[in-house]
Amino acid sequence: MLKGSGRSIPGIHLRDALDLVNKRLPGAIVRFGGHAMAAGLTLKPDSLTAFRETLDEVVRTSVDRSIFERVILTDGGLAPDEITEQLIEQINQQIWGQGFDAPIFANEFTVLRQ
Repeated sequence: MLKGSGRSIPGIHLRDALDLVNKRLPGAIVRFGGHAMAAGLTLKPDSLTAFRETLDEVVRTSVDRSIFERVILTDGGLAPDEITEQLIEQINQQIWGQGFDAPIFANEFTVLRQ
């Protein structure tokens, strides 16, 4: 048996994609589980090629292609008087992670010294 796990990106529900593959290739996947952003599975070794092809087809046909476009979202710019050590300390004290991204400011800076 082959065992694997995967992580996804926003816009691709990995568990649902595996469910569709399982329905299109009955018996190939021994078991699977997970959620939108991560999943695991056990696969019959002789089904690997068909699994890859079917998963690729499921993603190509069910996902909005725009999710693959590189987009950088920002929190806008800061006025010079807003850029302070206090602001930097406040930002650094926060907990950031999935769904709670650290702010990205869109300013141009000149490095005076390093």
